[in-house]
Amino acid sequence: MKTIFVRSPYSVKVDFATQIETKLELYLWNRPNSAPATPNYTFSMLIPSTTQRTAYYNIANECQEYIENINPNYYIYPIVDSNNMYAFAKAITSYRTVSGGAWTQYSNETFICLYGYTEYSQGVNYSIDQQVTILTNNSIYNINTPIYTNTSYRPYLNVLLQGSGILYHFSYSNSLQTQIVNSTTTEATTLLQIPYLPYGWNNTNDYIFTIVDDNDVIYYTENIKQLCETKYTPLLCSFINKMGGWDNIWLMKLSETTITAKGTDYNISPSTFNYNTYKGQSRSFNRNGIKTYKVNTGWVDEGISTLITELLMSETILLNNEPVLLKSESQALKQWVKDKNINYTFDFESKNNIINTVI
Repeated sequence: MKTIFVRSPYSVKVDFATQIETKLELYLWNRPNSAPATPNYTFSMLIPSTTQRTAYYNIANECQEYIENINPNYYIYPIVDSNNMYAFAKAITSYRTVSGGAWTQYSNETFICLYGYTEYSQGVNYSIDQQVTILTNNSIYNINTPIYTNTSYRPYLNVLLQGSGILYHFSYSNSLQTQIVNSTTTEATTLLQIPYLPYGWNNTNDYIFTIVDDNDVIYYTENIKQLCETKYTPLLCSFINKMGGWDNIWLMKLSETTITAKGTDYNISPSTFNYNTYKGQSRSFNRNGIKTYKVNTGWVDEGISTLITELLMSETILLNNEPVLLKSESQALKQWVKDKNINYTFDFESKNNIINTVI
């Protein structure tokens, strides 16, 4: 089944030689539900002219409505991720060659929809159709993680698996220890979250994380560097990446939190001639505040620039599980040959006011 990324357009084509009108019936659903009996959306159009009969229907916007990525669910073992992380779409197209005549089916295709995007260089209607889809681009660089990750947030990798009854092994190994966690798919399509750090990992050496199936086919390998940060408290930045999965950047160095408060100031008149001097002659109304954060990655590999780009493009970002906005709208991508030691600084703003004003 094709996997599509619905932050970019994806068009279904109807192109019968003598068609004069076309129709698209779009069915959308999430697990554990199945395809609805009637289409969620029905679109139709007449051909522009007899020399331009081809019709294109962009289904991406409608598919977005059934995907909601709110926050990562940190867990100590591989588990199935939220059903709202992805959606299914069935597109049935039809045509007719006579006005008011019977409809003839042209195509019937079902897609897996992820809240990711494609780049211009990848061309029109880019999709993936494979047994294992790794929802990250992290394989180009080594992941840095604090040694004490297992006590707080446990970043994980999203993996989309197709095919039921397949056994996968998630291996964590170094010269001191090897730990393997097994998982068998039970559904035709499964979105797993696999922790980068296994439960009970009891040494601080770097290790290799690998995904392999029962036929010894290797799908993913990553070097994990465990760092000891003795001075600052590391912060975890989690965000939805280009592939529509959760990705992570550990912010290892100095961070600063700033609170900005403001209200509307008015001059007030004393309530009586013999006024109370403690009330003053002005007052601030509707006062509220918001937090902002300035953070640093610490020294990182040059290859992290791909992840930095995806962070800038992301619509969903959390800092230590708090929803935030990235205020830095541009970022110079650094190179070792020019910058030597590479560190990135970001400015985040909380999405929530300090005082709750929800009615």
